[in-house]
Order: sequence, then C-alpha cells, then structure tokens
Amino acid sequence: AMLEHEQEGVDFTTAFAQLATCTAGRHVRKSRIRRLLDIVTDHHKIHAVDTMAVTILALQCAQRQRRHDLRHYIDQAIKRLLSHQGQDGAFSSNLHSTALALQAMMASHLAGSWNATRAQEYVMSHQLTDGSFGGLFDTNAVLPLLGGRTLLDVGLHHCSKHEQQLPEVDPQDAPVDKLIAANIPAPVPKQLPMRPDVSNATSGD
Repeated sequence: AMLEHEQEGVDFTTAFAQLATCTAGRHVRKSRIRRLLDIVTDHHKIHAVDTMAVTILALQCAQRQRRHDLRHYIDQAIKRLLSHQGQDGAFSSNLHSTALALQAMMASHLAGSWNATRAQEYVMSHQLTDGSFGGLFDTNAVLPLLGGRTLLDVGLHHCSKHEQQLPEVDPQDAPVDKLIAANIPAPVPKQLPMRPDVSNATSGD
C-alpha cells in the first residue's frame, strides 16, 4: 500500500511538472508525453482524481503545443475521471479534487455527460465568509474557477515590464504579521462564472 501511495505521488508530480513546463511555453518532449499516456492507459492502477485531472490538463496543453491529436487519450482520462463523481457533484468527496476536476472538464469543453451544476454548487458551498475556501491548498485550486479559467490559462498572462519591477521594501514598514487588515467581509459569489458549454451540463440529476 505504501508503494502504491508513493507511485501515485510520482505520477501526480510528473503530470504537474509537464503542465507547468507546457504552460510556461517550454518544449514538451515526446518521452514526457508518452509518460502522461502511460498514466492514462494503465488500467491496473486506480489513479486519484488529482492525478487524472492534472494529466488531462497537461495533455490538453501538449496537444495545443505540438499539434498532435491526443483526443483519444484525453477522452479515456475523462471517462476515468468522471467515474469518481458522486451524487452530490463532488469528486472523491474532496474540495481540492473537485476543483481540479472542474478545471479539467472546463479545459475539455465537454458538456452534457456529467453533472457540472452540482460540482459547482459543491465547491461554492465551501466558501467561508472571508472569501477563502479554507486553507491555502484548497483556495489555490478554486481561484482559477472563480474567473472562469483553469491552470491552462496561466501561460496566457504576460507581465509587462512595469509589472515586473517590484517596489522596494521600506525597512521601517511593520512586519506583515503585525498589520491589521480592515474587517470588511469579502463578497461571496453565488456561482462560478463557468463557460457556457460547461455550465449547461446538468445531466445526472
């Protein structure tokens, strides 16, 4: 069991590394793509939702970059991913996993074959009054969805020269942990601004 858990961690890291490489505009080698395909086609192993979702995002990016037709493998991965969605819309009854799964489905522009509405409702039901979704780990996974985006869109933002010049820190400034933020509750959106082809997918009710 420990060996399987360790291998799952390796697969997730591999997929995430290739996604980061691709969205940064770096060349994704064929050997790395084959490694992603191995994750999808290895039916002797039940991969976690996080691993399969990130693998789908990485394959989508690789397909766009290298212009290879990877749709067959992406469809296989999506089928395996959807097998983890519960009646409440959550994937593996986990906020972080559900957020990553939503990103993978958004990037795939797939509608009509899964319950997107309940998945969105599940995510939004976890938002706290301060606007966060609990810890940094979960909030980080949800943030792209709030703008109707996914991790694939990270590479679309190019900082201007002005934005890259960080302001100098005044040594007289108080430490961050001593600053007192204004006690103003953050607005809580009613639903995620999903893309039309995803938000209309409500089958499975």
